[in-house]
Amino acid sequence: MTGGDLAMSGKHSDNKKRFYLLIDKISPQVRFVGEYTAKPNWEQRPRILYDHLIEYIYDGKGLYTIGDKKFQVSRGDLVLIPPGVIHSMKSDSERPFVRQCVHFDFNYVGGYDSMPAWEWVPHKLQAEKVHPTPIFSEELNLPPVSHMLHVPKIRPLFCRLFREMYHKAPGYKLAVKACMLDIILLIHRNALLGDTNSADEPALVLSKAVVEAKKFMEINFNERLTLSEIAEVAKYHPVYFERLFKKFMGCSPIEYLLEVRISKAKEFLEHSDLNISEIATEVGFESVQYFSLAFKKLVGISPRHYRRLIQNSGDAGICLPPGYLKDYPTHELFTSAPTENLKSHLKAVEKEKSSITKL
Repeated sequence: MTGGDLAMSGKHSDNKKRFYLLIDKISPQVRFVGEYTAKPNWEQRPRILYDHLIEYIYDGKGLYTIGDKKFQVSRGDLVLIPPGVIHSMKSDSERPFVRQCVHFDFNYVGGYDSMPAWEWVPHKLQAEKVHPTPIFSEELNLPPVSHMLHVPKIRPLFCRLFREMYHKAPGYKLAVKACMLDIILLIHRNALLGDTNSADEPALVLSKAVVEAKKFMEINFNERLTLSEIAEVAKYHPVYFERLFKKFMGCSPIEYLLEVRISKAKEFLEHSDLNISEIATEVGFESVQYFSLAFKKLVGISPRHYRRLIQNSGDAGICLPPGYLKDYPTHELFTSAPTENLKSHLKAVEKEKSSITKL
């Protein structure tokens, strides 16, 4: 019986063997990033993925089912889903979520670049392709859902990660790896210290000013806003406010406004029949040429190309027929290595190193 047959029968495949990973050997490899705006009550059918998936809830709220557990998520939450774990999701009816998704592994997996981030398998599941989830050699707290709304570093990290993946400047892989390591560390520390921000009271007041300004831009994105008007909402001088906003968000207020407009443009491209010129006007651009240039700079492709990709794409992942969901392994999520097993593993590694040295 093949790995695919095992998956279809609902039995665990021995081909997906777990492995030990030392903390200092973590070297994240990102294959794919994307941002998706869901319609109200949109549902992702139960599926499994080949690799690890981390999703940042940029806005809105919804429900995730991971294995046999359900999680309500909202703006600022991070969702972490290991490979080979059945999961599904549903957006809220009133405030559907906007998700930023990153497909990755904790270290390099062979055949990485030649395998797509998702694949439809209509007849049998290719379970042997599912990447194994590492057992970490030290305690690493990576819960399925982390509430990170009040952790100011998260948003700038995702902004930088997406920019690096879109533009692919020289050395971008190093920058992406650094972003992922920072994200993993923040998830770990947030799990240890709780969901509260360690910032002092003045910093919290400043962050509230930034939040108010963000809300103002997100509501009035199609208006001709100036830096002075945005700073006035936060009750700060424009020059000081710009520095403050960049410290918390990793970008200037005008850059953030541009990101909001492009995000709204994606919604129109995905869910409306408006032409490119009409969409440019709807999201606050006076020139369709400038809109197209700004869209391509942030997204990496033109608005027309983006619309064609959306129209031609299906759901991501290995979608499981309902009859095959029962008894399919949900897997452990992220675990640390049992001490005795780890000691045996390390001894074996040292023995192998010794034999190689003698040769």
